[in-house]
Amino acid sequence: WLVQPLKNVERINARLDTVEDFFLNIDFTNQIREILSNIGDLERLVSKISANKVTPRDFIALKNSLRQIPKLKTIASHFHSELASKLFADLHTIDELVNEIERAIIDDPSLNFGLGKIFKRNYNAELDEFTELKYSSDDWLSRYQEQERQKTGISNLRVSFNNVFGYYIEVSKANIIKVPEYYDRRQTLTNYERYITPDLKVFENKILQTEQRLNVLEKELFEQLRQFATKFISEIQANSQIIASIDCLCNFAIISKEYNYVKPRINSSNQIEIIDGRHPIIERSLKIGEKYVENTTILNDKQQIHILTGPNMSGKSSYLRQVGLIILLGQIGCFVPAKSAEWGYVDNIFTRVGASDNIIGGESTFMVEMTETAKILNNATQR
Repeated sequence: WLVQPLKNVERINARLDTVEDFFLNIDFTNQIREILSNIGDLERLVSKISANKVTPRDFIALKNSLRQIPKLKTIASHFHSELASKLFADLHTIDELVNEIERAIIDDPSLNFGLGKIFKRNYNAELDEFTELKYSSDDWLSRYQEQERQKTGISNLRVSFNNVFGYYIEVSKANIIKVPEYYDRRQTLTNYERYITPDLKVFENKILQTEQRLNVLEKELFEQLRQFATKFISEIQANSQIIASIDCLCNFAIISKEYNYVKPRINSSNQIEIIDGRHPIIERSLKIGEKYVENTTILNDKQQIHILTGPNMSGKSSYLRQVGLIILLGQIGCFVPAKSAEWGYVDNIFTRVGASDNIIGGESTFMVEMTETAKILNNATQR
């Protein structure tokens, strides 16, 4: 909006009326901002869905964001400007997607597939079966370890797993004499020997197949959910634009209240009348106790030009920029730092502030200034 201010009086005043609406109902505006604080970057989330880069946690962020939209629509009844009413009315609730994500994904899902920690129980019967098999393995290993200790009489026998050798039984060197014949040596260490048994081998194959199938199944289910979400991309993108506009207009109202800005009157006249205008940036950077001196600017058919004189660093450029910034703020739809302000809409802001040269290009400081001034004169319109 700052880079592309409006030149249409009706659109400018529609924004200004909405900011006034938010300004006059500041408590409800703060409630909107509280709701907006729980909405993530919807545009980024849908781009990740489109590009197949979405993660389970992105779906949770999307669900939580979309859940805020009914709250926004509920609070809309407190605002009556035409633009505000339209923005709130055009929001899509997308309950179908919210409900599907809620049914599918746990609240704090893993980023990795194959762990059984993405989807909720009862979402898919086959997935439940493999997940239960994977996590019941710990109980089986505990029972098997106790069983082998009883069989062999080795009290410190341990059943473990690593990614290189898989599952194994670890026995200290002092107890090697007690190892049964059906133990098959898998690895020799300084203080321990590691073995595998037929039962443990069968269990290992079963678990590895389970984890592999769990990984494949979770990826398939997740892709199905992603495909389902793609049906709603255009609605989510529309919501993103509307929410951005509501956010920005609320912000205009909040800073206007905090910084003592007023609603400008913008029309199709040929005048500018800014009473007690202030520079919006300089006044925010002043130290405590310092005050920006207000300036009035009146330009019309009878008084088309101001000539401003004074020594260097006396504030001439600040005054010039102040007028430009007030016009710019008003034409993006924000209130302005002034006692009152009224102008006919402006279609360009030209300025030549500060001396600089282009000696390499053969242009002195004076030549640069004259070239810029000529450009302004050649491109200036009636507005």
